[in-house]
Amino acid sequence: MDSAGAVFYADEFALADEAAPQFEESPPAADELPVAPFPSDLVFHSKPGAPNVLFLNFSWENVSITAWNISIDRALIKAVAFGLDDDFTTYSSTEQQAIKRIWQRISEDYASFNIDVTTERPVLFGARTAHVLITHSTDADGNDNPVSTSGGGAYINAFGKSNFASYRPAWVYFNRLARDEAYISEAASHEFDHNLGLSHDGTDAGDEYYNGHGGGCVSWAPSWGQVATATSASGARGSIIWRTTTRMIWPPLRSGDFGQLGQYITITDCWDRS
Repeated sequence: MDSAGAVFYADEFALADEAAPQFEESPPAADELPVAPFPSDLVFHSKPGAPNVLFLNFSWENVSITAWNISIDRALIKAVAFGLDDDFTTYSSTEQQAIKRIWQRISEDYASFNIDVTTERPVLFGARTAHVLITHSTDADGNDNPVSTSGGGAYINAFGKSNFASYRPAWVYFNRLARDEAYISEAASHEFDHNLGLSHDGTDAGDEYYNGHGGGCVSWAPSWGQVATATSASGARGSIIWRTTTRMIWPPLRSGDFGQLGQYITITDCWDRS
């Protein structure tokens, strides 16, 4: 809780001992691209024109006049761009590939809903435009960002509210997530879910995050639990027997904006992390 009484989560994501291997594909034949302006080759949309927008920001961002600034007593937070190395001015061919894959994974998480998951900066940031900033835990000046010791953080139940601008962005720290596309993707969806009003799925034993069950290629965890070590994740429409918090299920994406229900399931690439 911040000094004004608003609630946010600082999320600790349990990572496997070794980062997950990347897809066995040839990297795209692309030269390094500058971070700014954001390259047109990396602009993706899942549902152009949808009334709800999730902006995945892989570029730099100057964050000001938000509750986050107040929380760390800093007027300007100069967040750096996404990177798999220590060069935050260009995107290598590997980083370009990672950006596309991260976008694909997150788009799949919300494919059942009427929301455009995009890497293109919106012209206007309205109450139904979410902003997930995928950046380093320290800014361009080496200062700690909000909840910098965590994998990410977000204010809860802010999406769709008239004061949403004060509680954007949600933070995802790639250096706290092994710079791994699977972990980054799951963390980004997790933080946006907090903006939607969702809390954690824990256990009756007192664990804040439920780690899921199964193993190898047959494993599952809830999106609001600990999904980093599972090969599939899903949101829940009703109650889950491991739920320890009372939460609303996708209320901001309902009403006339609610898309096809689907199965609420995401199957990712499968590897054995054990």
